[in-house]
Amino acid sequence: MNPHPSVLNEPSSICVSALAAAILSSSLTGRTIALPPARPRSFSESDYSRSETHTTFEPYASTALYTRDGEPESLAGRPRLPSPGLSEDHDDEEEEEEDLERSVLSDEDGHVYQSLDRRGKSPTRDRYDIYARPVKQVGRVWTRVLHCTSCVDQTLTVAPPVGEQAELLSLRQQAQEVVDENDSLKMTVHRLNVELSRYQTRFRPLGKEESSRTHGLPLKGSAPPWLLDMKYLSPLLLSYEDRLTEKDTLLQASEVRVLSGRSGQEVVCLCQENQKLHLDLSGTDKEERQLQEQARLVLQENQVLIEQLEVQHTKAKDSHGRHLTEVSKVCKQLMLLEAEKQRLEGELEVTRRELHTLQTEHLQARCSLENAVSWDEHHAIADSGRQQTELEELQQRVTSLQTEKNSLLLDKTNLTADIKSLEADLEVSRHANRKAQRRIGLLKQQVDDSIDKEMRAHHYLSSIVALAEKTTQERDQLVYMASSLEHDKQGVISRIVEDTVRLGKLQEKVKVYKKQAACSLGVLGQRLVEQEEDFSGRAASYQTEIQHLQRLLRDKQHDLDGVLQQKRYQPGKQADSQ
Repeated sequence: MNPHPSVLNEPSSICVSALAAAILSSSLTGRTIALPPARPRSFSESDYSRSETHTTFEPYASTALYTRDGEPESLAGRPRLPSPGLSEDHDDEEEEEEDLERSVLSDEDGHVYQSLDRRGKSPTRDRYDIYARPVKQVGRVWTRVLHCTSCVDQTLTVAPPVGEQAELLSLRQQAQEVVDENDSLKMTVHRLNVELSRYQTRFRPLGKEESSRTHGLPLKGSAPPWLLDMKYLSPLLLSYEDRLTEKDTLLQASEVRVLSGRSGQEVVCLCQENQKLHLDLSGTDKEERQLQEQARLVLQENQVLIEQLEVQHTKAKDSHGRHLTEVSKVCKQLMLLEAEKQRLEGELEVTRRELHTLQTEHLQARCSLENAVSWDEHHAIADSGRQQTELEELQQRVTSLQTEKNSLLLDKTNLTADIKSLEADLEVSRHANRKAQRRIGLLKQQVDDSIDKEMRAHHYLSSIVALAEKTTQERDQLVYMASSLEHDKQGVISRIVEDTVRLGKLQEKVKVYKKQAACSLGVLGQRLVEQEEDFSGRAASYQTEIQHLQRLLRDKQHDLDGVLQQKRYQPGKQADSQ
């Protein structure tokens, strides 16, 4: 994955200033400075493997050197150019800065970036050593790292309050950024050393006899034009320029591809697909609302049925209670009538006993009257008359009792008829109760069926809700993917615009430098042209990043098509399963 545009743009100004400073110092002082190959700040696996395998370079790609049996004989006889516009104080200051950089750039592993060729101490080799001088930014970055680490150590020794936690985190983040920048600069210096070692391995330095036999420099007259060419003075620039030309061709091909409109068509297709997805999501929302409305109606119907069942249940309970109260009342009346009957039967038994005693007394009195004819007999006859009257009274009483008995029997028959009618009513109420019980059982079965239907509807609704949530998640993922793609596209476009603006500004600066260099030195103009080519190479690296982002866009488009295809298959599968 390529880094974020902010990460690329942040150190780009440092690299540009360092490159400009290196080119100006090399052109003015005559010292050769190795330049790193143009590369982004972070490689992908394919770029890294390609940069590692591409180890063969052609430093001398000119006919002037390959015509001499493939050996760079003119290199050993080339002295350094004098610095025409600099004083001795400036040379002393640069020597002090060089010593300071050598002392600072000694890293933890003991590597010191000084002279790369220490195999001999002859004056000729001292004259023609090639140095890999790091830019001054490395020393400044290292001092910033030391300063930040000391600040972090001081803040760690003292327990910070709650308000200083954010400042401490910002300091740590700045220290980490400085450390990362220092690592990138160390990697740049290391790559310069590797490039120089490759060059020295391929083109060995000349010995004393070979250097004495060479006649590269004219003894009299003006300097030849090839002596002022920086390609011969710094052989690493030629390999660097070859890479720049390769990336320039790659940039032109990618520009043609971008201008052909493929990316615009892909973006239009992506927008159309996004609109289709929004329409599908609106349709699913409508279906979800319809299903929710149906579920709500089913729940309301179930609630109404439950309320009706409760009302019928309460009515059945009330009717059963009324029947029970009526039966209890009838039972109480029957018990009262039985008690009254028993009481009347007791009274009738008592009257029968009294009648039996009176009949015995009457018989005795008649027997006595038949035998006695005296006063006693008269008195007996009077008594018998009295008894007769009493007997008549008793007979009247017996007749009244008989009539009362007949009325009681009639009342008893009426009561038995009433009891039978009540028993018939009780049987009818029992039958109605059984019918109500059967109806209650039927209603319970209907309630159970409705509950089962409700559970099935609830399960179906839960599955629909889960499907809706899944659809919502997929929609959010697709929206997020589309926004990320749009953000990446905007970032690439803004990066291209910024690079074009920066390139235009740098081209204007190069034109100004060309005018100034045309007045002073022709060498400075050549170096500014190479700087412009360097910027075109950086634009080529940015174009490679654009191609990588386009490839990621195509991959994401392919993933999006797969997700949409899977989403289209899911409703069909659910319909088949239902």
